[in-house]
Amino acid sequence: MHRPTASSPPGAYLIFRVGQYELALPHAAIRQIAPHPDTVAVPTSSPWLRGLLCGGVLTVPVLDTAMLLGVASEAERPAVIVVSNPSDDAAFGSVGLLVDRISDTARIPASEWKPLRASSALAFRSRIEGSWRGRSRPCYLLCLPTLIPADLDAQFSPFSLT
Repeated sequence: MHRPTASSPPGAYLIFRVGQYELALPHAAIRQIAPHPDTVAVPTSSPWLRGLLCGGVLTVPVLDTAMLLGVASEAERPAVIVVSNPSDDAAFGSVGLLVDRISDTARIPASEWKPLRASSALAFRSRIEGSWRGRSRPCYLLCLPTLIPADLDAQFSPFSLT
């Protein structure tokens, strides 16, 4: 597994694909990248919870990013990006996001991220902080607090998390 450096430069982003969309996350939010990991299934009623990624000192829930965004996944062997959970009181300090593929890294000044137009028809616009047009297609900056379901911890209530 790849672990980004502890002190990523400001404006550094990881760019990845989910379905037909290019998305980005700041390097500072990323804990590790697992190219094609095996996950352990967890009995749950939520289809967006794909299982647990167990390895090293981290055990993290893996979320189906495509399902949370309402788009079709195009990957046969997806990757997992492990990110810091922005919720301070969450049982899991990190969460894995299933993505179709890792595309690139980029340094993008804050001034180049633009808000989505009010007329945007993106189904997942409430989970996006902005868009960047520095590539051949738009790249959308994910908003982790709105992407990670509020009831994630409740999915594990039948199990002991201590």
